[in-house]
This record gives sequence, C-alpha cells and structure tokens, in this order.
Amino acid sequence: MVYTVLVDRFRRGGGDGAWPAAASWQREARCGGDLDGVREALPHLVDLGVTALHLTPVTPAPSAHRYDATDLRAVDPTLGGDAALERLIAAARAAGLRVIVDLVVTHVDRDFAPFRDVRDRGPASRYWGWFRCHRWPFFDGPDPGYQHYQKGRWPEPLLDLDEPEVVAYLADTVAAWIRRGADGVRVDAAADAPTALTAALRAAARQARADAVVFGEVVPTRTERWVPATLDAATDFAGRAAWIDWLTGADDAATLAAGAARRRFRRGAGHQALAFTGTHDQLRIATVTGDAALARLGLVAVALGAAVPLLYYGDEVGLAADDATPRDFEDSWPDRQPMPWDPARWDRATLDAVAGALRLRGRRDVLRRGDEEVLALDDDLVLVRRVLGAERVDVVLHRGATPRAVTLPGGPARALLAVGGAAIVASPTPTTTRPTASRWRCRRARRWSSTAARPPTPTPPRCAATTPTSPAPPTATA
Repeated sequence: MVYTVLVDRFRRGGGDGAWPAAASWQREARCGGDLDGVREALPHLVDLGVTALHLTPVTPAPSAHRYDATDLRAVDPTLGGDAALERLIAAARAAGLRVIVDLVVTHVDRDFAPFRDVRDRGPASRYWGWFRCHRWPFFDGPDPGYQHYQKGRWPEPLLDLDEPEVVAYLADTVAAWIRRGADGVRVDAAADAPTALTAALRAAARQARADAVVFGEVVPTRTERWVPATLDAATDFAGRAAWIDWLTGADDAATLAAGAARRRFRRGAGHQALAFTGTHDQLRIATVTGDAALARLGLVAVALGAAVPLLYYGDEVGLAADDATPRDFEDSWPDRQPMPWDPARWDRATLDAVAGALRLRGRRDVLRRGDEEVLALDDDLVLVRRVLGAERVDVVLHRGATPRAVTLPGGPARALLAVGGAAIVASPTPTTTRPTASRWRCRRARRWSSTAARPPTPTPPRCAATTPTSPAPPTATA
C-alpha cells in the first residue's frame, strides 16, 4: 500500500507537527514541511498499514510542489538536504516501509544548469540539443524561443526525450537515487515520455538494485502500452473516475462494472495498476463528494480492490478543501493544504475505516494477490468479488440513503470488516446453491463490532463489511 506525501504540506520536523498561523494552501506559499517531519510521522503510517512511502520531488525548485527542478539529483537543503533523506530512508527501512522518490523527466526549471548554459551560449552550448529550441536569444514570456511545459509555463523548458544524451542523463539520475537508498522511482507524466525512455529508466533502476520498482503516472486509459513492458505499474485514472462517478450518482453500477471488466480484460494482473481516489493533481474525494460517508466508501473500495492502493496524505483523516469549485488537472491547490496533526481535527470514522481495510488487506493473500470481478447488484449496490484459489472475499458497497439487505449465497458467513452500519444476520431464505444464506443488512446507523451491535447513531447507511462462508470459506463484504 503506497502513501503519497506532498512534502512541503505534510509535516514540519522538530515538534508536534503544528503549522505556523500563516501556513496556507495557496500556490505561492511554502509551508515548511520537511523530510525530518516525514520521518517523525512514520508511526502514523505504520499504524495505518502503509508499506511504501511515495515522496513528491525533494529536489531544489522554485515552487512548493517542486515539480520544476533546478537540479534533478540534489536534495533541497530547505527540506534537510542529503542527511535528512538518509535519516528518513533508514527509519523507514527499520519500520518496514519502502521509500519511492519522484522524478520529473519531461521538463526542468530555467535555472537547471544545462539550460543556463544554453541561455548564455545559444547554439554553441554543448547542451543545445537537450532542449527543443527554435530561436536564440531567448525572451521572457509566452513565446520564449523554446518549447516549454503546458499551460503557459514558459519558465519550464521541455527536455528533448529523443536525444541520446538526455536519455543517458535521466537513466543515470534514476540509478543515482536508487544508489543513495531509494527503493523505487515514480516517473512523473510517464505517458508523455517515449516508451524507449521509460524502458531505459527501469533498466537503470534494476541495474542499480535488482528489486527496485519503477511506476509511472499514466493518465490515458490504455496503460497496457507501458505496463509491463517498460514500467512495473501505472496509475489507474480511469478507475478513479469510474468510482467517483458512481459515488456521486453520475453513473449507475452497471456502467461501473462494465468499465472494470474492460480494464481487467486489457490489463490482466491487478498489481500492475495503482488505484486511488485522488492525487496531488486532483480534488480530494471528500471534496468531490461533499459527503464523508461516500468518501469513506470510495477509500475502502480502493483499499480492498485488486490494484495496489495509493492513498493521498490526509484522505485517511477526512481532509477536504473549503473551496470545492471544480478545477483543472494540476490546479488542485485548495486540496494541497497542510496536513493537520491535531487528532481532534481528524474524522475518526474515516481513519478507522481506512486502517481497518488496509490491515485486512495485509492479512489476506486473496486481497493482495487475488483476481477481481466487479458486479452490479442494482444502481446503488456494487459487489467486488476477490478470489484466490478456494478463498473468496465479497466486498458489498452501498451508496444509497435507504437501508438495504443483500443475500449472499454460500452458507453461514463471518464478518471481516463493516463500515457505516453494516450488520450480518441469519436468513432462512433458501438459495439455488445452498440451503441457507447469509444476509447483509445495511441499516441506518448501527455501530457494531464482530461480536455485538450497539445502540443506533445518526451515521448514514453507507456499508462495507467482509464475511467468509463455509465450507470453503468464501468471504463477503457489505
């Protein structure tokens, strides 16, 4: 399970995590999060069930997000420099977590040393071929004389990713990060890079360390172009959109199930995809849904699905933006807010649901390695079936506001997890496959443990729980 940290907004080291009064989500703001702060937060990640920590770029850069590097191989001194990264990697390793660093391969900042040389010397620079230049001297503004990153970001020149020297430099950069202790690399905007480059990056990582992992940010639906040929895994943006559309009522369960079947047919093994409800480039799920219970349901669905779960910092405690205005991709600044470290500000129900789901995943091979089938029970009810050999786990998700009961064939059932008021009761109703069946009843507001129900609460009836049946313990969730 991968946990993404936007380093500047996650935690400041050397204290209780409290932020200065002026800390803000604003684009221009530097909040002061650092690598020692991430290290101090490792116990929270371990308790949550995280197994891999993904750091957004730690390189020197003018922006708060640092995706505009001035040096692709250095650790920003304001984050603590090399020593802080070494401390973090050592502590993470001792806690059983792998550390994945983020590498931008498509563009750099104008103060990147090779580009400074090009600015000074023009075509006479040995680095002229590293960039896509068409006029020199350069100008400041929308038509600077070279190709630059999208959305008018002219201070960010594009690298020529077909240039052999650039490919070699980026491959050596990946190897350098692996040699200094990183367990893997996330390739930013991997879909914008030639597959020959992503293959070279992975080869360099493997040469530096045999078990190094390279995954890519791939926005297009057809991730099979990159995985497994040139990347170990890719982000599943189509899956995220499908879950959001179902949770918010934009699509019905049949549409969700059909999309999942298409992706499963094309992609194969689930571990080659990273599933998520949001990233640092998108609005958080609690912001999009405007409903903590629906957000909780989406987080549990991702945690128990076949793809590797990727959790954006703060989603586990119900973090949401005050401003829910729809925004373009990469313009999610209100949801890049500082992580609150006062537990009184956390949504405890969401934290318990996410931690429960991730711990369950950690205990069950079927949830980590099993096959997956998404089935529509009706518009408001989805069943995600996980199977590995004789073991089966059924995850039943209910988005509606009306209490529902779901009959599960297969004999007596045992709950593994319940969220939002799910409960299991015996049912005398026969089924075509077994003389008896278990029923999940999604009731309004009943908190319960695996042994007893407790008095009603006003929690909406969003339901997610897990049960095994006998004799061959298939399991189910409602």
